[in-house]
Amino acid sequence: FDKFWSDGKAEVSSYSVNTPRYGEMRKGYDVLIYVTEDFLTEKQVKPDIVPNRHNSTKVLKLNHVRKFQTGIYDYSLMSSIFSPISYWKFGKKTMKPILPIKVSYSSSEWCGNYYEQLNLSESSYEQVIHSYFEKEADKKNSFDLKNNSILESNLLIRTRELNASFSSGEYMMLSDPMYSRMNSSKVFWDKAQVVRKMLDEDIETKIGSRPAILYTILSTERVHSIWVEASGEKRILKWNVKYQNSLNETAEILSSKRVPYWSLKNEKGKITRTELNIPPLMH
Repeated sequence: FDKFWSDGKAEVSSYSVNTPRYGEMRKGYDVLIYVTEDFLTEKQVKPDIVPNRHNSTKVLKLNHVRKFQTGIYDYSLMSSIFSPISYWKFGKKTMKPILPIKVSYSSSEWCGNYYEQLNLSESSYEQVIHSYFEKEADKKNSFDLKNNSILESNLLIRTRELNASFSSGEYMMLSDPMYSRMNSSKVFWDKAQVVRKMLDEDIETKIGSRPAILYTILSTERVHSIWVEASGEKRILKWNVKYQNSLNETAEILSSKRVPYWSLKNEKGKITRTELNIPPLMH
């Protein structure tokens, strides 16, 4: 892991996405950006300087960007998941590399902004919400950890098994702010059945034919099906999300590259964006 992920680059993968909103299917695109970085475990932020090893740990960060249009106006969604790479210290407690230390989610559309954050403590997730809607503005909640806890927000890391194995079985899953909000529900703990299956045949994708592992995660409100490369980089190849009372979401990989995206801010950086099949914001 360290040798591969400490090359000074991020993994950037683009996906074509069809997602439901307001009872209709919307075509859009997702970008998954995975990168390792230092993370302060008490403040739960990226340090400005090289951190003290006693109050920091290494995380695999996933920035999940989604953009789509609804009629006249567009949506811009982003989730950031900070998942520890190895065992880490929280106060005097040793924590396993299973649960993300922090999850943040933002949604911007023509009506206004919404922001939600989950911070891990020794025994719970602390939730903060800010919204332009009166009924959900400036709220705080706490979710006590359960036995065999997982986060729906973290599935696109856990299913890759980069920092920990993810076997079939029963779990308690805290729902994802993005999927919960898009489906007009709140974040809550729910029973989840995880089924991990090695497929007999390769699956065809835009990046070629790949042997794959299929993960199926069944919970009360939705069912995730996630196809992951069986070896090598173990990238997410495609996924489906089946809602109980709505249309289904589908996503398929278009392109994937390891790049230092933070240094591609000039005009030449547009070339890499084109290579990744990410639509330009201005035509």
